[in-house]
Amino acid sequence: MKIYNLTTVENEGFMGRLYTPETISKKSVIVLTGSDGGIKNADYLAGRFAERGFNALSVAYYKIKGVSRNLIEVPVEYIEKAIVYLKEKTNCEKVAIYGISKGGELSLLSASLFKCIDCVVAVVPNYYVPSGFTKFTRLIGDRSSWSFRGKPLSFVSIDGKLSDIVKSCLRNGEANYTGLYKTATEVGIPEEAVIKVEKSHAAILCLSASHDTIWQSMLAGEKIVERLKNIKYPYDFEHRCFEEVSHFLCPLPESYDKKLKFMFKIEKQLPDKCRESREKAFEMAANWIEKYNNA
Repeated sequence: MKIYNLTTVENEGFMGRLYTPETISKKSVIVLTGSDGGIKNADYLAGRFAERGFNALSVAYYKIKGVSRNLIEVPVEYIEKAIVYLKEKTNCEKVAIYGISKGGELSLLSASLFKCIDCVVAVVPNYYVPSGFTKFTRLIGDRSSWSFRGKPLSFVSIDGKLSDIVKSCLRNGEANYTGLYKTATEVGIPEEAVIKVEKSHAAILCLSASHDTIWQSMLAGEKIVERLKNIKYPYDFEHRCFEEVSHFLCPLPESYDKKLKFMFKIEKQLPDKCRESREKAFEMAANWIEKYNNA
């Protein structure tokens, strides 16, 4: 049921859509999708947030007209400009950010750079910056995923051919890229590539999946919490791992059900449990933002 207003944003230095509830609210959140790119899934989630009374700005950061064509050296300034826009349009002092997968990585990175982000929900994120890839999911080991102030950010090379990924999927009987990332973590992640979450001024919630076969989101959550504990981080933080769900730990339209069952064993074996986990994770995320955004 539509209970929000929609504004398309195209000429503010980023691409996005602002969903605002019918009643005035200062609860404001930026919503980022993952490596699927575009804005379709971020739109769906922003609508869900708006139904709960949030101003929700879906932001596209690659694979759509007007922003980066590939996920290579994508400017983090897209988020900075989205923050400025959201604050101006909603009269909020602080903003929350919610990101899925690659968007979770970008959420953590953004919070480490922009102090006006007071709340982060990073869903199945990474804890370091890996190399980027093209819109056809061809990994490019020699260039960073992100850039800031015109310079590429330090990164870990994840170099793999599309044929290697296909073989891994066939061998495991499901979408599975974890081998590429496990190799990197076994070698060791250099400090300069690790996201400096401790520089954030935000309450941080990480949500991961133990059956994540895309990358090591559970390890990421553990590493982030370990890092924050070690420096006695002054803001609240938490990591929750979900047992019965795939990498897709966010609400999705029913039209995705067949695709998920085809891609992931856990989705085929426990479809209802996976769907329930997605809704629980979103409820947890919304409650976290409700508690800390503009607290």
